[in-house]
Amino acid sequence: MFYLKHNGKKLTIEADNVYTQCPRCGREFPVDLAEVFPDGEIDLYGTSIYCKQCGERTRKASERRVNAGRTKNEQRENIRKAGNQSREEAMRKRRKTKGPCGIFPA
Repeated sequence: MFYLKHNGKKLTIEADNVYTQCPRCGREFPVDLAEVFPDGEIDLYGTSIYCKQCGERTRKASERRVNAGRTKNEQRENIRKAGNQSREEAMRKRRKTKGPCGIFPA
């Protein structure tokens, strides 16, 4: 078991009590360490997580940089591929949560 210590008191680290701050706007929000570090390699000092709004802005800015100088058809294809990857990822997660009979648990 891992825990934090503050003024001599143990503070357990659980899924619902881990928070971080967005490096861009400073907003505090909860995180699930298992989702952030799925492979088990943890680097708490070198990891930054953006809030949803800043992450979306960063992603869009990155897409604009990637798409700069490309034709409209190439841009549409990149967006389509990104959308398919998201759908495929969602389907993979869905398959993992199915019960033994292929029925989602209640």
